[in-house]
Amino acid sequence: MGFLSRRQKQPALPSDIVSMMERFGRDEFNPQANAFAAEEIGQLMGNLYSFASTDPDNFLVALAEAVLPVGGWAVYGASRTIWELLSPSASSPIRQHPSYNAIMNAAIEFLRANGVPPMRIRGYEWDYWLDSGGTIDTWVPRLPIPSQEEAPITTLQPGESRKVAQLTSALDSNIILVRRNSDGQHCAFIDARRSDEDPRRAQFDWKFAGSLNELYIQIGLALQTPPYWYDRELGPYFPLPPPRI
Repeated sequence: MGFLSRRQKQPALPSDIVSMMERFGRDEFNPQANAFAAEEIGQLMGNLYSFASTDPDNFLVALAEAVLPVGGWAVYGASRTIWELLSPSASSPIRQHPSYNAIMNAAIEFLRANGVPPMRIRGYEWDYWLDSGGTIDTWVPRLPIPSQEEAPITTLQPGESRKVAQLTSALDSNIILVRRNSDGQHCAFIDARRSDEDPRRAQFDWKFAGSLNELYIQIGLALQTPPYWYDRELGPYFPLPPPRI
């Protein structure tokens, strides 16, 4: 009597995959606010790598079945996990896989629904959006640019400067100021650290315009959403509302 063949054990996702994907997604989106130790991330990716690398099709199917009913951070974390483990190139068949596209579509919609601006979107996410027919104008509906009558701005005297924005709450945050030059031209300049290695502050000219209204439009378009602090007169010039995540 011959030996009965033993079925090879099929790889499977961990039972807590949804909570792990939620946590990973939050950490990937904002590592400063979500402390996820590097060794924990390494362990998570290591535990999933064998399944993902040896059987990517079933890995994608299993991952999609786990996170799509939940959505939110779980599906965003899953989209990041796919790129961490499989890094699908433009010619990779993974990009044609229904489960990959379902996860990416859900992750993109999660970001858009929460008002995340294009400048905070990763390159491959933005390429996916454009390849799907999206544009910068349809990512999140823009607020109308106000006229000078709708959003009056206090005049600057020649040589006078004014702080209009601080990007983060950090003590060494970049600060944006505006100045009226002696020739009447208006300039936005940045006060910032010289580099990561050199904490000394320096000022760098950034944008120029013939009027403060034109300059505020340029600043608003560049920042996209309101930063940590901004002058109330600059507020109406941000084309996108504050993100919800």
